[in-house]
Amino acid sequence: MRSFRSGVGLASILAGILAVPSSTHAVGNYAVAFWREAGAYENQAPPAGEGGNHSAFVHVWDENGQPLAGKQIYTSWGVLLGATDANGYAEIELRRPNGYDFQIRDGAHLTGTTPVLSEERPPSWGRYSFEVGFQFKQNAANPGTFDTSHVGTLNASGSDPCRDLSAPHTRSLAFHSTFGGNYCSDQFLLGNWTASHGQTFVATGNRVVAVKAMMAAGFGVHYYWTAQVLEGGPGGTPIGPPRSTRLFVDGEYYPILVKWGVNDVQVVPGRTYFLQISHSEGLNAYRVNRDNDPTGHYFEYETPVPGAELMGLVVCANYTNAGPTGTLTGFVRDATNNPLAGAVVSVPDAALYSTTTANGGYAIPFVPAGTYDVVAAKAGYVTRVNTGVAISQGLTSTSSFNLTLQSGGSGIVTNGSSLLQPFESVPAWNSTFDATWGSAATFALVNPGQTGNALQATRGGPGSSARVQVLPVKPNTPYALTVWSRCPSFSSAYWAECGYRLGSQTAQDFDANAGAWTLVKKFSNTGANGNGNVWTPYTVNFTSGANTQVSVGFKLGASTGTGPTVQWDQLALVSLALPGLALVVADTPTQMTVSFTEPVSAAAATNLLNFRLTNGTGLIGFVSATLTNATNVVLATAPQPPRLDHTLTVSNVTAVLQPSSLTGRNGQLTVRVPLTLVPLDDTARWQYEQTGANLGTAWRGPSYDDSAWPSGAALLAESSGPLPEPIRTLLAVATNKPTFYFRTKFAPPASVTNALLRLRTVVDDGAVFWLNGAELFRLGLGTGSIGFTTRAARTVGLAAWEGPFDFASPSLLAGTNVLAVEVHQAEVTSPDAVFGATVEALVLPSQRPLDALLSITRHTNAVTLVWTEASLTLEWATNVTGPWTPEVGTTSPATVPATNAALFFRLK
Repeated sequence: MRSFRSGVGLASILAGILAVPSSTHAVGNYAVAFWREAGAYENQAPPAGEGGNHSAFVHVWDENGQPLAGKQIYTSWGVLLGATDANGYAEIELRRPNGYDFQIRDGAHLTGTTPVLSEERPPSWGRYSFEVGFQFKQNAANPGTFDTSHVGTLNASGSDPCRDLSAPHTRSLAFHSTFGGNYCSDQFLLGNWTASHGQTFVATGNRVVAVKAMMAAGFGVHYYWTAQVLEGGPGGTPIGPPRSTRLFVDGEYYPILVKWGVNDVQVVPGRTYFLQISHSEGLNAYRVNRDNDPTGHYFEYETPVPGAELMGLVVCANYTNAGPTGTLTGFVRDATNNPLAGAVVSVPDAALYSTTTANGGYAIPFVPAGTYDVVAAKAGYVTRVNTGVAISQGLTSTSSFNLTLQSGGSGIVTNGSSLLQPFESVPAWNSTFDATWGSAATFALVNPGQTGNALQATRGGPGSSARVQVLPVKPNTPYALTVWSRCPSFSSAYWAECGYRLGSQTAQDFDANAGAWTLVKKFSNTGANGNGNVWTPYTVNFTSGANTQVSVGFKLGASTGTGPTVQWDQLALVSLALPGLALVVADTPTQMTVSFTEPVSAAAATNLLNFRLTNGTGLIGFVSATLTNATNVVLATAPQPPRLDHTLTVSNVTAVLQPSSLTGRNGQLTVRVPLTLVPLDDTARWQYEQTGANLGTAWRGPSYDDSAWPSGAALLAESSGPLPEPIRTLLAVATNKPTFYFRTKFAPPASVTNALLRLRTVVDDGAVFWLNGAELFRLGLGTGSIGFTTRAARTVGLAAWEGPFDFASPSLLAGTNVLAVEVHQAEVTSPDAVFGATVEALVLPSQRPLDALLSITRHTNAVTLVWTEASLTLEWATNVTGPWTPEVGTTSPATVPATNAALFFRLK
């Protein structure tokens, strides 16, 4: 317990997770937040024994942010102070400014003592610990003089005391003043429907679990406000979901706490974020204030703000997870190794994530020891997964990524020929236009939309503004373009439009040449005057013709006044052409894998009525259909007769974004079967070069002399972790070996023509495959030229089987082929390197050589011949070079007299 000197106005906030095994209200852990309000002032001490008006405000909530009622609050010396209500809240009147220690009773269980007024970081309870901060409520009705010699203004320059966002004393605060006795304030008198306001803060834990706010206004006023944490600053990427609440104000400052689930808002300690406070109704002016003086100086409002005053505080937590943990770090870069800021790196199995900084770096602390898949994602880029990343207790592991652009640009979700613009991030506008005769409109994201965020357009006066995004389409393909919109009616002259035009067009063209555009939906005071401000979908169909792009425009204009606030969401550009068939492979006589050209609907892809398998003898029945990933369906079939070519016909399988009512034929393909060319076992030998020499490019060609290289069987590796296959050849990693080289030869049977190739690989970290000198495939490496020092674009923790990867290879030769592979390390300090691969030809069943076995057993004056393939004919000769005589009609087993000096037998 700690006492503070009189005359210092002080309030403190502490939140911590307390383990409550016997809780009847919540399973596992829950959080408690305290803060204290005092009515003592710096320049005038209260009367002896008095400390003004003191209150302790207590919130108790579970890990999902839900309030817990009936939690009894005691002092550490056993005095019952109160209990939480149905909202998990209690306000406790205190008489002196001295320190109090609180305990929470949950049935028969008593939590640990909480040092409410401690200036130090509290201990860790259970899995979480929270920071301490200060908050002070100034009641103008109380006596006192105020020190107003320093008044800070946010976003000012020079000696502004509010500029420094560092957080001394480990405070987790939204607003920070660097001079004792100062406060940071920002006053907004923006009229009704102010969009939002907020303040930057530096995270001191890896979770934001609560935002405390206080508001003062007229009596009996209701306010609705929303808290959202953003990356970096205003307009940044939202971190976690928004949390909203309804506040009833009675003329005093009324404290309220907005709470998140413990894994909702994950941040990085020391990184800068932005707390955004928005309102939806009832609030026409407010200011956000925060004081961070360690002795608890006050807020002072010299001029009342019309409407309301709002103070905010961020509560950060440190998530420490039970059991041993490690740290995961790395970088996210684009295909040319430029850093990508704002990418989200996550460990789904541990429910942890981080967002990359300006240099593309990230750090995820407190990851439980184990092996994980790590995912990197950024709007407009293809998501990547690093598998088998090992986390060890007390150590730092590295996992880095290179992301490639999606064809649709920023914020676009692509699904084959179709795409979705969900407006979860600000669109990458290809063109913008604001007419010179008026003011510019504001196009921004708002929440909630029809789903998640939405695009909103507003005006402050007359004018016309347009924005255009150019989207890719396939030529000669039918499309449906759908957008959700809502718009209230408006009395003055206005127009709010969404339209499209084929090709790459400008926003100025959409504004000035609107007749050339096809409208998806237009609202105006002379036509459809809004739609009741209700989310409604609007759709138009078109055919792309020879075009590869379509321009979609959004426009808001008004000739007088401001026009209405219009919103758009969930823009879907959906191909009405069914997904095609890419490949059908019978992995076994009773199972085949069907690959589509784009992601397909699970319901349509698992409907057996949509598949038909035939051969020369009739239909083959199906047992089941399973969608194994977005594009592949595994069909279990009745036994397929050997050496007969089968044809699979697929109909009515729709893509992910397509309507289920869309019907037609997807395609028809001949089923292929795998034929092993290079196995991964002791029999397949690889020449390898691991000296650290830079071999340039000549080593990739078929004529390169690799006879001096050592040879060995795969896996060829150095690794301390478990691998899917044994290490048959040991490699030696070193910092001067960024690249390892491998070569092998194979010859497909003469019966194989026009075959596809299939690779399965075990690689750590990245590799490029060359077939007869031509690049076949690259794995874990970015685009562009590849050299000896090129780094892999991913870090593999524990190498695993990957693939299959299928190719139509024009460089496959009828005779001997050379497969050359270079394996690249992500970092030269990597402690492991792994390589292994299998190569198969995907051939027609009729092309596959028979796996026939002929055995001969001698019995005195006769031999017995047994063979496994009944369709083959036994032939004999007195010389191995022939001529050969067929034994027509002879079946296995067959007995032949041993009367000759020698006889040779074969099957044909």
